[in-house]
Amino acid sequence: MHPQVYSLLNSAYVSLFAALGMLITCILFVGTPKSVTWPVRFALGTLHALAHWTMAIVLMLVLELGLDICTHYGVLASTATAGAGNDAEDASKPLGLWDAYFSTMEVNFPDPNGLRSMLEVWTFGAYPAVLEYLFALFDMPDMMAVTRVTVCSEGWGSISRSTSLLYYIAYILYFWVLCVPVVSWIFGCYLYLCVNWLHIHYDESFSALRIPHYKSFLRMQILENGNLQMFAIGIRKVPRKWTRNIDQSTSSDTKHESADFKASPSKWCPAPGQCGSKDTAGCGAEVVDYLLVPKKSHKNSLY
Repeated sequence: MHPQVYSLLNSAYVSLFAALGMLITCILFVGTPKSVTWPVRFALGTLHALAHWTMAIVLMLVLELGLDICTHYGVLASTATAGAGNDAEDASKPLGLWDAYFSTMEVNFPDPNGLRSMLEVWTFGAYPAVLEYLFALFDMPDMMAVTRVTVCSEGWGSISRSTSLLYYIAYILYFWVLCVPVVSWIFGCYLYLCVNWLHIHYDESFSALRIPHYKSFLRMQILENGNLQMFAIGIRKVPRKWTRNIDQSTSSDTKHESADFKASPSKWCPAPGQCGSKDTAGCGAEVVDYLLVPKKSHKNSLY
């Protein structure tokens, strides 16, 4: 067994449970048992989860490779130079933004009276600590590179818990930026394949397309003989521009009248040239479908 897989199963319980939860979610998300058999459902969900896992590993390697290249060429985590207030043994130590600022301040702005030391005592250590965390917050790539170099050379025990927490937060933020477009693309491909070949996930696919047109509603009526008739009324195109409805009644005797009894109840109407306006024909509301449900004749009928 691969060492990383063994480590995931043996010690990385959070990652293991997250991977299993994602697998179960992908399997349960595939349609319904009535439309898709359970073997097909399991296969689709597993392939969907494997696609996300594979791209997550690839993007993590890309992020690590980017940090390694930037560190190698000195773009991030530049090393200290001996002779500028640093010992020879610290010449290869990676410098973050805070380290560079502190070393420059010590050289160019000496403190012979110990004012900075007294300020550190008066603020109970908050003076340098707050500045250091602010520098790390506003220079996340350099902080990530410095922490990565330190951990690779000296181990996780060489950094504090707050530094490791900042490293994880920065890593997740940059990883999130890389993952969002890739996850959206994978999910879009999954919906495309399911709609065109398996004929499932119609609601999720068309809602993701965000098509404003083809809206409809259902109107039902119970007839005197007990039959139920239903009309699906819809419009093919939705107007994008609106104007004030000048036909709306504004007289004093009808302004408090219910909108159901007004000839033109809407305050707004489609602008000229828009679908649904008076000068545009053939794109108003229409009956899309009609259904008649006859009255049941047996005694246990509800109506």
